[in-house]
Amino acid sequence: MSDLDRLKAALDRAHADNDPRPLAELEHRDLMRLKLAEEILEARFQAKKRANRIATISQMLVGWVALL
Repeated sequence: MSDLDRLKAALDRAHADNDPRPLAELEHRDLMRLKLAEEILEARFQAKKRANRIATISQMLVGWVALL
């Protein structure tokens, strides 16, 4: 079983049972990988959120100018 398979199995067990113990059994290296993956996903989400906010403001400005 590869590291990724073991990590996925622990995550699946923790999620299915709503129990953090399978995650506690992971090694430090695996936990650091999970933390890094979570940070990457959060950064990607924040970047998309900013892009959506800029697009919305741009559309509002176009509508406001059209009303003038």
